[in-house]
Amino acid sequence: MSGKVRIDWIVLKSEYVTTLTTLLELSEKHGVSMSALMEKSAEEGWPDERRKYREMVEKKTEEKVGTKVAEERANQIKVGKAMEAIGLKFITASHGEKPRYEPEDFKDAVDIASKGSKIVTDNLPKTDRLEIVDSRTALRQIAEAMQISLDKDYEREHTEHSEVS
Repeated sequence: MSGKVRIDWIVLKSEYVTTLTTLLELSEKHGVSMSALMEKSAEEGWPDERRKYREMVEKKTEEKVGTKVAEERANQIKVGKAMEAIGLKFITASHGEKPRYEPEDFKDAVDIASKGSKIVTDNLPKTDRLEIVDSRTALRQIAEAMQISLDKDYEREHTEHSEVS
């Protein structure tokens, strides 16, 4: 038998392309001469394959991270919209002929709706935010007008109860 060692070039190439292992490290680890590795690597284009492999891994990683971020933002938007809906429902329910809630409850409902709107705004792309900010401003103005009316109704109701007592 001769002293030649059979070199598994597929294993060496795979390790070089898919890891950060250098040709020198491969040479030492597998007992292959540096000159043979350099020649085979250049001949078969290992550095280009390594670059392409890394680009592919980076792209897939970015896609996965992007998908996770998009899913999280979508969930945050759902929560924000639910908060807006709950707050608005409470606001409209508290502004009837006879308000069923105290003015402080109304302020809490406005706060919930506003915070929900902010969550939605913060999780939208910047191009979509302007419309939401305008909507939030309109919501605040409506809430303020309703609050003034609610306060007057509340005062009138308490004044009537005081006079009856």
